[in-house]
Amino acid sequence: MEDEGEWEGKRDADGLWTGRGTLHTPDGGCWQGKMAQGLKQGRGVARFSDGATVEGSWRAGVLTGPGVYTADDGARIVGPFVDGILQGDVTEFDADGTLTFTGRYSDGLRDGDGVAQLPLDSGTLTGRWDAGSATGDGFVFAYPGGGVMLRGRWVEGEMEL
Repeated sequence: MEDEGEWEGKRDADGLWTGRGTLHTPDGGCWQGKMAQGLKQGRGVARFSDGATVEGSWRAGVLTGPGVYTADDGARIVGPFVDGILQGDVTEFDADGTLTFTGRYSDGLRDGDGVAQLPLDSGTLTGRWDAGSATGDGFVFAYPGGGVMLRGRWVEGEMEL
């Protein structure tokens, strides 16, 4: 445990971290929340050295259930974590709070049906993602206002008409 960082909080009879406190990690990050038997347990916030954070609930040291990942620039992903990885229906927002994506994640990446709101209000992209990339048939690009739409195949994030 000691090599995992410095704990500001109580220890149980076995010397394991327990109760509420702050764990400062060697890489410059920290955990603020509750510990039980030396493991993260319950609601807490993990702050990483790059400025990103994850808020959610931990069980036996693993992020599980609803959570929010916030990048260092303020962009957020809201969704369920399974074994510490985003998995299931998520919503992404950019730094100013504008919705940028709603859809499915698998293994921490866009994977499955989703709708991406493109930057600068330039339209939407609806289709199926595969391992983080817009790939396959049936994608629809809709220009703002809904007047003109393009339907086509996407290969590695590029549309083929």
